[in-house]
Amino acid sequence: MAWTFKLGDDKACYADLKNYSDDACTTDQAADFAKAIDAAGTNEAFGTKSMVKSCEDKKIVVTLGADETAAKAADAEAITITFTQDKGVVGCTAAGTGNYVKFTAKAYSAPADGDADGETATGAMHLGAAFAAGALTIAATQF
Repeated sequence: MAWTFKLGDDKACYADLKNYSDDACTTDQAADFAKAIDAAGTNEAFGTKSMVKSCEDKKIVVTLGADETAAKAADAEAITITFTQDKGVVGCTAAGTGNYVKFTAKAYSAPADGDADGETATGAMHLGAAFAAGALTIAATQF
């Protein structure tokens, strides 16, 4: 069963992000690289050099800026990161020109316990429950 996306109340989008200069994510990005993205991001919040503009399923948009005002400006550079995740972990993914990232996608969660196939039967969605509910309805109307 696939992990599901739902942004939590804390709006945490990602964590543990590392910037790399190569598409295999083996060489750390230079410390002075102007388009590096913050290590952690919260939706609609500025970090130290980037702001998460939107956090969606399989897509994060960040804007860059020296401060929050610059990152919110209409002309701020926007970087769209489209990704796939496996149990909330995102492998090497392009993040703008000359930058690649790996991170933990915080808005993903595992299927509920006992729901390995994602088809947990609840209420009358399960045939046995529907039958029992129908039988109780009939019995209740007989008196």
